[in-house]
Amino acid sequence: MLYAEDLDAGTVFPLGRRSLTAAEIMEFARAWDPMPFHVDEAAGRASPFGGLIASGLHTIAVAQRLLFDAFMDRTHVIAGLGVDGLRMTGPVRPGTVITGQAEILDRRLRDADGVVTFRTALVDGDDGSALLTQRTTMLVGRRPA
Repeated sequence: MLYAEDLDAGTVFPLGRRSLTAAEIMEFARAWDPMPFHVDEAAGRASPFGGLIASGLHTIAVAQRLLFDAFMDRTHVIAGLGVDGLRMTGPVRPGTVITGQAEILDRRLRDADGVVTFRTALVDGDDGSALLTQRTTMLVGRRPA
């Protein structure tokens, strides 16, 4: 288990890899963000994106899963406190390999917990182009005495 004391500024957690199929993109979008270029391949081709792309919300959900698998599943997280500076900097198309890293930027220890801020950067695993960046702040428990 990782506690607030273990999350030093500068620590980097590599994220795994995930890609989305066209069917997954359209299914998520139909439920949560049914813009035409997310739910219809022809509409995607006619859009400025030139093809079907994942909703930004879907990309954020993938980021959360990659973060969970990389370190949050073994971190004593009490609560998320916020996300700042969220930028979706490139489209996620069917088959795009989503990967990246999370870097701890700051940790402030308090009596019973710590406030930890980290930066997430998602990139296309094939060409390295940026897909998403965000700064997340979470409340993390201290190591038991």
